[in-house]
Amino acid sequence: MSLIFRIFLLGVLGVVAQLFGYKGLEYTTPTLASSLSNLIPAFTFILAIIFRMEKVKLRWKSSQAKILGSTVSILGALLVVLYKGPIIIPSPSTQSPPIIHSPITSSTTESNWILGGSLLVIEILIVPIWYIIQVY
Repeated sequence: MSLIFRIFLLGVLGVVAQLFGYKGLEYTTPTLASSLSNLIPAFTFILAIIFRMEKVKLRWKSSQAKILGSTVSILGALLVVLYKGPIIIPSPSTQSPPIIHSPITSSTTESNWILGGSLLVIEILIVPIWYIIQVY
């Protein structure tokens, strides 16, 4: 019975992750989706530490490499999000051309980008859980 429940749970998590991913991709860009998908190994490593499946000893070269790789991938995704995402703090030195379209359109685009990014992050968090359930 336990095996059947795990197979069912894996099926549900897999479908839910794909749905979040496809909807997130619909609202954002493929660049963001690709960038965030590189976070799956880092989140899998972090969740493995939380669930005590992975032992981290800072003196071991393998642990140092895993921590460094996770940090670099998280910082790289953050860089892409900040570079390609909506403007957070406008620069006072740059004059933007007058906006012809209404503010409702631009806020809808920004909120769609934020919603899509959030959906992609949820997918990126579900996939490592899916991997961890496969191990048990």
